Amino acid sequence: MKNTFLKTRTLGLTVAAVLATGSFCSTSYAAQKTTTIQVSATVAATCNISVSPIEFGLLSSTTVNIAQGVVAADCNMGTHGEIGLSSGANGIYTDNYGDIRRMVSASNPGSNESIAYQLTSDVAGNTPWGIIGSSGSQQFVSQQSGNALEIPIYAHTIDFADGLGSGTYSDTVIATIAY
Repeated sequence: MKNTFLKTRTLGLTVAAVLATGSFCSTSYAAQKTTTIQVSATVAATCNISVSPIEFGLLSSTTVNIAQGVVAADCNMGTHGEIGLSSGANGIYTDNYGDIRRMVSASNPGSNESIAYQLTSDVAGNTPWGIIGSSGSQQFVSQQSGNALEIPIYAHTIDFADGLGSGTYSDTVIATIAY
């Protein structure tokens, strides 16, 4: 028993002496050099686009009818972009109103029956929407991620004629976002 006590006491003193002198895990070096590590990340610009349908409802007069929709761009903050609207599936022509799209009869597809309309970014109809890269596209800078920027689309019927057959008239327009 006396032997065990001495061995434990001797071991304890040895460990204490090593810790006190700092030679337990310490290595001595002649010099040191440092450098820096650059850490970086790049956040890619991202955008989503959504639209609401534009519905005139029941047309029963020859006056200009106005309907409204919205195109929404949801981009990360600081993203520069541009939104454009296509000419539509039924073609486009230009007259004294500017660029005119056409809704054609779904009830009578072989006929030339159509309703002319224009898409603008203002309710007065002074600023027609166009394709990306044209004067009618809408440019923007996203100010806050997670809050979609909503831009109105106003649709105006033009030269609506009483002689049209009854039924549904439609067109498909593609909204595009470039960023």
